[in-house]
Amino acid sequence: MSNGSRDVPIPDLAAAIRDGLLNADPALTFRIGHLDPGWNRLLAFTNTQGRYINDSSEPCTQNADSGNGHFIHIEQEFSRLRAGETQWAKMRDALEDAFACTPVAAGVPAAASPLWYLQPGGIIHFNLPEGPDYRLTLYSWLGQRLGQYRITSREAFPAPAGAGVFVLWADGQLVASGKIVSLMVR
Repeated sequence: MSNGSRDVPIPDLAAAIRDGLLNADPALTFRIGHLDPGWNRLLAFTNTQGRYINDSSEPCTQNADSGNGHFIHIEQEFSRLRAGETQWAKMRDALEDAFACTPVAAGVPAAASPLWYLQPGGIIHFNLPEGPDYRLTLYSWLGQRLGQYRITSREAFPAPAGAGVFVLWADGQLVASGKIVSLMVR
């Protein structure tokens, strides 16, 4: 695993993923580039997406000067983590342990409604606290920003075709106590 640099970010999500994987299968072995200074393979320094996320001035040709912890590159051994549903469950559980998730619902919201929900037919409904200035940013599956919109606390609009992920901000901070609220739009 690597964050595309030798910097140790806080929080160190690569280490949290490692810990979750070890909980799922203590027989797994790991190398994490920023924690194992002697390890020089598969560090993702030349990964263009990692360079971009780590704020390289020229992500196509230049390594980033430092890592910010927002990029994690994971090489997975097929037989231990990718060969079937049981192996994939190890990674899923580790990711759920490492990243606190905000529960959301599809369809009509229950009495304790989530921050947003996706209605069948592709309508995104926002049910947010009154007050802050909300900003919705849409990204493609490749991480390209497709657009940014100001939204009200109660708003609904069609899910954009082929968008990928949206991220919700309030007053310049990520919604839900600093955690990303994202929805995969298919």
